[in-house]
Amino acid sequence: DNQQRIKEAVDLAVSRSDIIITTGGLGPTQDDITKQCVADALGKELVFDEQSAQRIRDYFKRLGRDFPDTNYNQAYLPQDCTVLKNEYGTAPGCICEGDGIIAIMLPGPPRELIPMWNNGVRPFLQSLSDSVIFSKNIRAFSMSESKADILISNIKTPANVTIAPYAKTSEILIRVTAKAQSIEQAKKDVEPVCAEIIELLGDGVYGVDCDSLAQRCVNLLIEQGKTVATAESCTGGLIAKMITDIKGASSVFELGEVCYSCRQKNERLSVANEIIEKYGVVSQEVAEAMALGVRKNASADFSIATTGIAGPDGGTEELPVGTVWVALAHKDGVYSHKLSINRETADREYVRNYSALFALDMLRRILENKKQSRVK
Repeated sequence: DNQQRIKEAVDLAVSRSDIIITTGGLGPTQDDITKQCVADALGKELVFDEQSAQRIRDYFKRLGRDFPDTNYNQAYLPQDCTVLKNEYGTAPGCICEGDGIIAIMLPGPPRELIPMWNNGVRPFLQSLSDSVIFSKNIRAFSMSESKADILISNIKTPANVTIAPYAKTSEILIRVTAKAQSIEQAKKDVEPVCAEIIELLGDGVYGVDCDSLAQRCVNLLIEQGKTVATAESCTGGLIAKMITDIKGASSVFELGEVCYSCRQKNERLSVANEIIEKYGVVSQEVAEAMALGVRKNASADFSIATTGIAGPDGGTEELPVGTVWVALAHKDGVYSHKLSINRETADREYVRNYSALFALDMLRRILENKKQSRVK
């Protein structure tokens, strides 16, 4: 919100770029100075736009709120600009051209920015090009970027196709992109490359253009008309959160239990005290009993359970930090895996996140009739 610093940043951008995109600073208060700074850099005057002013008045009317006169500041826009309507707020965006430079100014809040980008800016930018860019995203769980790169390094691609691996938390994303004269041609160029990558990566691939393991699991459960429940100790409800973050989860998610103490594992999940005393709370037997208990409570088709030591404290020589048991119960029995996550490189957040994703991958694999994944 410093006029001189914004001016310096814009001047630098103008000196080396054809298109400048800014976000934020379009509000009605004195510290919202982005428009003025950019307009000055392009030699443009700010002029009052009555249509934008009316949309702002209508917005306040819909909310049943008084209209502050300061909001008229948002209706001042660079002369001769293209106005980008804001359907979710008061600040209009704009596309301003001057001295061979295109400046695109967008509001900061994502719920306002993203629709404006999709509906106004993207089509404008596409109109400047005689070709299109198309990408497909391949996602695989529990695979390092270096391993994926080795597997795909010998793939021969057309000159207009690129392969880019990206390391994510506990997983890998491989983006295959083509530039062509039409979207149909770009898709045609991308498809065989994607097919070869999927074949090389094998069962680790959980989806193409799928945002997350949780989304893949929810989609599979919906397709098969199945339900799931969770019983979590060390992951503290993270699996349930990942599932319920997904649209449509209400039709497949039955119940989520977070049972940290031994007493709650016994009382809520019917894990016998004798099992806990004999095998320890972090054990295959307890994880499987938790999964069976919550499946029974929820009358669900599948259930997932976790018990472990996320750290940073609580580990022993026999059970170091990063030791987690994950179990999945269904009508034919129980699958369980012991995770031994490297405590030298993994913190509490990583242990919990990896364990939750591993549990979802177990569910994904059984829904796809795939082999269970290699433990870490």
